[in-house]
Amino acid sequence: MIMGLESWTLARPEMFLAAVTALLLVYGVVRGEASTPFVSLATVAGLLVTGVLLFVPYREGTAFSALFVVDRLTITMKALVLLGSAVAILMSRAYFEQVKAWRFEFPLLVALATLGMMLMISANDLMALYVGLELQSLALYVIAAFQRDSVRSTEAGLKYFVLGSVASGMLLFGASLIYGFCGSTAFVQISKALLEGRGADIGTIIGLVFVVAGLAWTARLVHIGNLDAQALADKTACPKPVSALDWPELRLRAVVAQPGEQPVVLLHVGPTRQDRLGRLDRLDRLDQPP
Repeated sequence: MIMGLESWTLARPEMFLAAVTALLLVYGVVRGEASTPFVSLATVAGLLVTGVLLFVPYREGTAFSALFVVDRLTITMKALVLLGSAVAILMSRAYFEQVKAWRFEFPLLVALATLGMMLMISANDLMALYVGLELQSLALYVIAAFQRDSVRSTEAGLKYFVLGSVASGMLLFGASLIYGFCGSTAFVQISKALLEGRGADIGTIIGLVFVVAGLAWTARLVHIGNLDAQALADKTACPKPVSALDWPELRLRAVVAQPGEQPVVLLHVGPTRQDRLGRLDRLDRLDQPP
């Protein structure tokens, strides 16, 4: 386990991205809407530089009392997330200019959501996973309702927020049960407790069910929120920038692709056809035409 300043060294890509986002936010507030072109390009550059920092210098290990893990798998997944987010920002400009909603806040929200995804990828504990999940979700709530003058966008943002709060509560309730019955929220300790036979406890079973349900529900909420919110210019399809931001869908990877396990990556590479009504009762069919 690496402690002290070494821990911050392992987290340097995340710290760099957070610092760049904060500085660009201040710049955007001071300069106003005129700063949008520069902020968008600078955010893309910051995402790409963050990707370079993942590999130069290359290091592996655990940090912050084993809450944070860095290895080849996590670095590869982070690089995919950073690349996808940079492409999404570049693709978004034409669309948001068309609907007169191109503002400097959008690329910064994408950067914050990306930072949350990166924290989820390196999470080695349920609490670290939750922090990354919430950082990602809070940014995506705002993106879902980004078109402030649109009733449908506001509806989608509110829907995403309410359902996301339910999923968050399920995850926290399950994590508290797992902590009570397994004695830890660390993935390694939970695994050891299950191997020792504590997985038969009713509290552990209920906790795992709530955690899995919360994570699975949150993964689908990105479709409910983002695809719902951005299907404004075309009633039959979601604009490609939102699909790009949702590719690859790597939130599940933070749970099932821990070191030593087989990674699971879900890919969503095209706009999703959907109409306005009935989205909530078609969660399992969002990738199919109505």
